[in-house]
Amino acid sequence: MIRRCVPASLAALALALAGPATAKCQFMKIAELPITMSGSRPVVKVLVDGSEARLVADSGAFFSILTPAAAARLGIKTRAAPGFEIRGVGGSERVAVGTVKDFGFAGLKLGKADFLVTGRNTGTDVDGFLGQNMLGGVEIEYDLANGVLRLFKAKDCPTQVLAYWATGAAPGVMSISRVTPMERHITGQGKVNGQPIKVMFDTGAGRSVLRRQTAERVGIRRDGPGVVSGGLSWGFGSKLLESWIAPVDSFEIADEKIQHTRLRIADMELGDADMLLGADFFLSHRVLISSTQHRLYFTYNGGPVFRLDRTDETEPADDGAQVAPTTPTPTPTPTPTAAAASSAPQAAKAETAALDASGYNRRGTASMARGDQAGAIADFSKAAELEPKEARHLYDRALARLRNRQPVLALADLDKAITLKPDDVDALLLRAGLSMSRGKQAEGRRDLEAAARLGAKDGTVRLQVAQTYSAAKMYEAALPEFDAAIALLPRAGVLTMSALNGACWGRTLLNRELEKALAECNGAVKLGPNVAQVLDSRGLVHLRLGQNDAAIDDYDDALRRRPKADWSLYGRGLAKQRKGQRAEGDADIAAALALNPGMTAEFKRYGIIP
Repeated sequence: MIRRCVPASLAALALALAGPATAKCQFMKIAELPITMSGSRPVVKVLVDGSEARLVADSGAFFSILTPAAAARLGIKTRAAPGFEIRGVGGSERVAVGTVKDFGFAGLKLGKADFLVTGRNTGTDVDGFLGQNMLGGVEIEYDLANGVLRLFKAKDCPTQVLAYWATGAAPGVMSISRVTPMERHITGQGKVNGQPIKVMFDTGAGRSVLRRQTAERVGIRRDGPGVVSGGLSWGFGSKLLESWIAPVDSFEIADEKIQHTRLRIADMELGDADMLLGADFFLSHRVLISSTQHRLYFTYNGGPVFRLDRTDETEPADDGAQVAPTTPTPTPTPTPTAAAASSAPQAAKAETAALDASGYNRRGTASMARGDQAGAIADFSKAAELEPKEARHLYDRALARLRNRQPVLALADLDKAITLKPDDVDALLLRAGLSMSRGKQAEGRRDLEAAARLGAKDGTVRLQVAQTYSAAKMYEAALPEFDAAIALLPRAGVLTMSALNGACWGRTLLNRELEKALAECNGAVKLGPNVAQVLDSRGLVHLRLGQNDAAIDDYDDALRRRPKADWSLYGRGLAKQRKGQRAEGDADIAAALALNPGMTAEFKRYGIIP
């Protein structure tokens, strides 16, 4: 049995701070946590036995979690939890338990606390997740667009509207499930295409996702008109999920309705829920979750509600490179109707304190996560003005400018950032990719060599170096970096799959060590059996080896997942031609050339055809 921390959660601390009971509604702020968006995840800094850790503020996690690497770094001893496992969209994983002697955040000291220790696909930039055992029992305001999470205690407020900031139009209000020790997920009711669905509010999920079974129930099919690939997504567990983006007539929650929009769909398990409302929803809304009223309040911030760019930012492409996110599809503006309201609490008032450099940076990361690159650039500029010697502000502005299609300005920012901090691996990697995309291979290579030296023992850095070489079609330079990444990364997970696929692809294009390439592709397929790019890579190895039947099988599987993959169509066409199936092979090649007229030149370039 997992021992609860003492105090068990912030609720205990809030009760201690509440003071004498009165009949008047009291809405008291306990703490304000700065939030920095790391990509699409809201990250807070906490103290664990005196050391700093970065945890995702995760409204969908029933218990707080540390990764095994973070537990080791923080010196936390773990003990087995026989028969206990944690389930997520990617399957299930076994867990251990670790006890922290002194845990706290935002100036609060919560004392001893238990954490689950698990997770392979949590990412390399965070140490774990801050879950509902720590955040439950109080009122939580998610103001992600402004880079803040606020904790309140409500006393004698049974019906008052707690959305204190909503001074204009009434906020959206909806009933949510009662959170209990056995059911800590925050769920409520919504509609898709006019049909009722159960939604789960999960800030730990970067993007909102609708279950495939539910999509089919409301009339949406993945082979329907206008449906496109959404890439891969993953969570806890080793399972990778293919996703699709489909048009829907309407999405509704409480009194807010979005008509003629698009939603991401994936074949995943959510218990009895139908849809995750992820950090994209929280970024586009200001949200307060009341554990005492069992209500959720929200107001619309503006901009797209759902992020519809690709999820697989580390997914291996046909050349083993990182896939650049596509431009998000514009989302129609929600149309809210008047919500029922009663008197608002008197104690809490909207705060308008001036931001410091960190505040501008946090707000900038939130704007970037929302796709508002102009707003992000303005905030990062202000942060850089206030802290001109802080390289991170310049790096962040470069990233926003790059996404805003301003590569020259982005490169200038990266030059300044690296001058201030020559060992900034992120800046070196970003500048290398930008230089190579502009045809400056020598400059890019110098940055990659520096990044590889600085991250010599870091498998993630070596993988990024390899992928940047591969994107520039410099496979001779990429292969040693892929080999180093494979040796350094854990034996499972998305990054290992990406490294194995990249190495397999590079060897196959160079037509060397094909048996080793096949073994690498087999390893990648074992980790990602449903990943189209991995199946495509193995199909090419089989084609090189003259194993046409095996190549066709892999290409068939890849094309079932991505019907418009030019490399897969062309490769399958060649394999069919070599088996004497001339008409079918010609049809596949014609389809590939319709998508990419340069495919024949690519296959000739690497000697796959004369």
